[in-house]
Amino acid sequence: MKICSKCQQKNPNKVEVHDLASGKMVWEVLTKCMKCNHTLADAIPFTNEQKRCPSCGRKNPSLVEIQDLASGKMVWEVLTKCMYCSHSLEQKKEASGLSELDRIAQKLFKEEFAEEVLAPPPVKLKKDVSAVARSSEPERFSGDPLAQLRPLWDKLAVAKTKEDIITLLQKVERSANTLIHQLEEVDLAWSRGTHSLFVECPNTAVAARHIVKSLNVDGATARMLAASKLPKIALYEKSPINAKHFAKRYQQLLQRQALPIKREMLEKIPNAHPCIRVMPEGFWVGSGPLWSRPNLYGGSSIHLRTDKIEMVVSGEVEVQYYREIRRRKETEWKKNRTERYSVIDLHSNQGIIRLCNTYTDLSVMPNIQSLASNINFKLYREGLTDQFPFAIFIEGYRAFPPELGLGSSPTQDTMVSGWPQWEAYTRACRLLYGV
Repeated sequence: MKICSKCQQKNPNKVEVHDLASGKMVWEVLTKCMKCNHTLADAIPFTNEQKRCPSCGRKNPSLVEIQDLASGKMVWEVLTKCMYCSHSLEQKKEASGLSELDRIAQKLFKEEFAEEVLAPPPVKLKKDVSAVARSSEPERFSGDPLAQLRPLWDKLAVAKTKEDIITLLQKVERSANTLIHQLEEVDLAWSRGTHSLFVECPNTAVAARHIVKSLNVDGATARMLAASKLPKIALYEKSPINAKHFAKRYQQLLQRQALPIKREMLEKIPNAHPCIRVMPEGFWVGSGPLWSRPNLYGGSSIHLRTDKIEMVVSGEVEVQYYREIRRRKETEWKKNRTERYSVIDLHSNQGIIRLCNTYTDLSVMPNIQSLASNINFKLYREGLTDQFPFAIFIEGYRAFPPELGLGSSPTQDTMVSGWPQWEAYTRACRLLYGV
């Protein structure tokens, strides 16, 4: 199939016509559009082949039908960015060999070309060796990691009764769990080495024209960003100057928040605290990622009272389980079951408090009845608007796990989790609104 560049109608590659000389039906290549009689030399080849995004692993169509803002008609365009994460779908190929001008120069100036152009650059051994040596060394921790434990160890050394020793050991365990949670690296689904422009979407289709003008993106990406209710990644830039320039233009034309975010900025944000129990006077928070590893750490450790919640991020996290099927020499992974978790992140100047329907107890709250945990969680989420009237609410985000590609296998046993996507998104929202 071919798409006419003038009327955007589909045309077959070949048509069956009647040959006047032989009187038989023969197949001929179609050279002009069957509707507008325009030449098909510059036609776009229509194919059902799908492109897989190298970032999120989802499939995207090669062509999309969008509305042209100038003419108001529906036109076909080649999709260049992922419809889900806005990552580029074009694989950049490095030029191999010499260009035509280089070949001409090589013929005219053989000696100069061989000495200056084709000569390999000088290798700086000292610089390369030192760089390799520095990269192989582990990163040193700045500060004293055992500052919180030393006073407890001093008291434990002079304790005499059995009750005092048990009490101090319990405090040491809680402090050690908290310290492990602070130092533990969280997996983030965020690109490395590039600046991801994270923007607040206007939630109106009229703004697509301004998005095209400010970010220089295609029409399909602009319409997706304009119709979204949630903040999204608009584009990826390696140059920080270009990323700041696009962010400034977006803020001026659309009057919305926009911020270039690198992975290092997300890693500096402290890890979230799991909320064990919600009470009218505050939150009992624990230590450790109870949302992803519920049996890792136990018990609540801190009673945190937060009067000023500045932002609430709520949604769902999906975890996909796979089962292994072996057929002779081949191993295939098929989807087995899916688990979904309801999550609420409360952002304040003290950090992030994470509520999840699997471990957060809401039974003490006055408006919660003795119903199922997911129903109680939904009722509590609906009441947060009245409890924090001045907070920013971002609702409805769903963190999907990446799909397994051909020949790949789950990294964690038989499970692929969407928690890295959630961790990156909630931290990006925190940076975007300056909490």
